[in-house]
Amino acid sequence: MLAYLTDEFFQCWEIYHTSEELGCLPFSGGWAQQPEWMIKVIMLFKRETALWELREYEENKNKGK
Repeated sequence: MLAYLTDEFFQCWEIYHTSEELGCLPFSGGWAQQPEWMIKVIMLFKRETALWELREYEENKNKGK
């Protein structure tokens, strides 16, 4: 198993996934009411998701040529 797949990784993934599925932040209030580490987690996974989707789009686009 890869070294970064720790309990902390899965906790962070769960926070991101839940916030995406529910369409809301983990705590009530706005971004200013969220713990800094949670904001970093959510933004990191959003960035990685966007990069993954871009990579898949580019691969599928190139297959059509």
